[in-house]
Amino acid sequence: GANPYVRDKNTGQSLLHKAVGDLEILRIALEQQIPPDAVDNAQQTPLMLAKNAKVAYELLINGASLGATDEMGRTALHHAVESDFSSVASVLIWKGADTKAKDTVGRDAYAYARISRSAIIPDLLTNPLAAKKSALRRLSYPSYPVTNYFAPTGLKATFNPGFKPAPFKKDPNAAIYNGFSPGSPRSENKE
Repeated sequence: GANPYVRDKNTGQSLLHKAVGDLEILRIALEQQIPPDAVDNAQQTPLMLAKNAKVAYELLINGASLGATDEMGRTALHHAVESDFSSVASVLIWKGADTKAKDTVGRDAYAYARISRSAIIPDLLTNPLAAKKSALRRLSYPSYPVTNYFAPTGLKATFNPGFKPAPFKKDPNAAIYNGFSPGSPRSENKE
């Protein structure tokens, strides 16, 4: 089999770093006993590269450190806020990430939220209960990102296969014939 400890010779990233985009591959990499705080050439851990809540949570429950910093002194929370990954930020805040930790330039998560112009993250940073609710909501429901072709370019919609619409109730009082109500101009026979 392949050696799970092999690192990318250009970036120094481990298999765990490369697996942060796919939860199932991440779990396989964690089973190989790759340390969840393995660092790459920029001193970034896999948690700093997490792009969704489930990956971040999986890394945390397997021992990833919230306080680890990269070569710029940025934590996983700094990275999540800078990239406007509100789902990751909500999990990190819920699990106790230091929202006031500063990088080597003196910027905290609030400064990164202003830079990224995030609409959601400032509320998460100031309201831990909102962060917890957001994290639990994102971890509880199966959802798959899908492109919404009717939205402006770049926006994503979420498909939730567990969603069940309310059952259709037929109104017994509605007198509809072929889609039109009696007496409407379109239902009259015109000869």
